[in-house]
Amino acid sequence: MKRSSRRLCLWYVAVCALTLLCALLRSVALLTAFDVHPGYFRTAPITVIYYVVMALALLCAASLPLWIKKEALPTAAPAPTLPGLCGAGIVALLFLVNFIEACFSGGDSKLPAGLWIFGLLALLVATVYFALRFLAEKPPLSATLLCGYGTILAAALLLCFTYFDPFTPMNAPHKMSLHLSLLSVMVYLFYDLRTLAGEGMPRAATASAGVAFLLALTTGSSNLLAFVAGTYHSVPYLVQDLLLLGLAVYIGATGAARARRDVQVLAKAEAAEVQHECQ
Repeated sequence: MKRSSRRLCLWYVAVCALTLLCALLRSVALLTAFDVHPGYFRTAPITVIYYVVMALALLCAASLPLWIKKEALPTAAPAPTLPGLCGAGIVALLFLVNFIEACFSGGDSKLPAGLWIFGLLALLVATVYFALRFLAEKPPLSATLLCGYGTILAAALLLCFTYFDPFTPMNAPHKMSLHLSLLSVMVYLFYDLRTLAGEGMPRAATASAGVAFLLALTTGSSNLLAFVAGTYHSVPYLVQDLLLLGLAVYIGATGAARARRDVQVLAKAEAAEVQHECQ
């Protein structure tokens, strides 16, 4: 238990610092070393540096279970905070924006009609889920869990919307980064729902939040900057990039609340352990 609070603080600081660094490096790479027409990065030092730093950042974010003992962290969800509630409201609006955009762009997509309709319904469910997290102080658990699993499905179907995009190569950095970010958000939501259901796995939940925050903020911010700079012009990708930014705000806000709570719990446990040893 000794020094666990320091290790947890160090992990949070490292993830935040590496996330900002990755976002900066990817933004510079998109603006200076990206070929618009083929849709790939050119071979340049900045792209190599970005990939190396991103790999190290992902390893750091996923390494939390190696730093903290299994029983050290509380399994319950932290109390809601104003930034977290505001983040939930932003994500609810952005899921609604994605629903509206999908309604208009569905005719141009190669996505099967049944999957497209199913995706629209899932996006509405995701909007309801985050609206519940924003509006209700204590939303009904069963309805929240049901809508939460629908939100995971919505993220998977959003991935399908761009997966079937015939105009962007399958392994293009823009498409792959978006898909990896959505996959990380799905894992984060799964562990978040386990916590709400009283079956929390705090180390895995915190690590998944770190990975999702890293990928969502890096991808969303750099892609949005690339859109403003004219690197790409696709509206379906734009609204999903905005959604990733909103999710990064939500994950970061709820993660900050969890960090404060967990560090305090670990510090109190360490102080009690030291006091016990001195007696």
